[in-house]
Amino acid sequence: MERQNEIESDKIYVQMFGSFRMTYQGQQIQLGKWLSAKMIHLLLLLICRRGEGVTRSELIWRLYGADENDSQSSNSLRAMIFRLRRSIQESGLPEGEYISTKGGRYTWNNQPLETELDVETF
Repeated sequence: MERQNEIESDKIYVQMFGSFRMTYQGQQIQLGKWLSAKMIHLLLLLICRRGEGVTRSELIWRLYGADENDSQSSNSLRAMIFRLRRSIQESGLPEGEYISTKGGRYTWNNQPLETELDVETF
């Protein structure tokens, strides 16, 4: 039944139990060859906190263990966000702004598609 819901629904399903996987309309979303463990961590942080977003300083701390004044970590985060946005854009998902930046926060948007996590429905 769950598999049928994945195929019929206009939702992105995120599997966090076991190995990481994202599906849309029953097909696995291919996010490209640049997807490192750190990029998956970034993506999951954004998706898990999709209602409220995550501050730039928190992302730098969680991903690099540094503060936001560390220029190398700040530049690395900026580049990683760029690559992640491009990977999502090239993945075959409907066009939309999946990651937005506003007021110093990065946010995963539930538009144009709602996102459902297995850890929330378990």
